[in-house]
Amino acid sequence: MRGISRKQFFKQAGNLLLLVFLYFLVKLTGRHQDLSQQKVLKVDKNSLHNGYNFFEDCIIVTDSAGIKVFSSRCTHLGCRIAKAEGSHLVCPCHGSRYNRSGEPISGPAPRPLKNLDYRIEGDKIIIRFV
Repeated sequence: MRGISRKQFFKQAGNLLLLVFLYFLVKLTGRHQDLSQQKVLKVDKNSLHNGYNFFEDCIIVTDSAGIKVFSSRCTHLGCRIAKAEGSHLVCPCHGSRYNRSGEPISGPAPRPLKNLDYRIEGDKIIIRFV
C-alpha cells in the first residue's frame, strides 16, 4: 500500500489550515449570527434631545436635518463611544474624533462610524443590529 506524497500532504494540510482560519474569522466577526438572534432597539422619539443621544450599541444624532443612527463602536479597535466634546464624538481609548456625520476627523480611526438601519413607527424609532 502506498502512502500520500509530500506534495499531497502539504496541500491537504494547507486546506485544513485555511478552513480553521476561516472558521475563526467568521466567529470573530460575528457574521455567523442568524436572523432570529438579531438585536432590536426601540426608542421613544419624544425622549430624544437635539444632538447626541447615547445608547449601549448605538448613537442617535438628531438635529434640524433629521435623524442619523450610528454604531457606538469606534472603527479603530471597537471601543464604545459614549461621549461628545463640543460637536465631536470622542473615542475614550485612543482619542479618535468623529463629526456629526460619523466621519473621522482625527485620531487613528480608519473609517466612518457604521450607519445603522432604522425605521420610524409612530413615536418609536426601531433600530435593527445586523
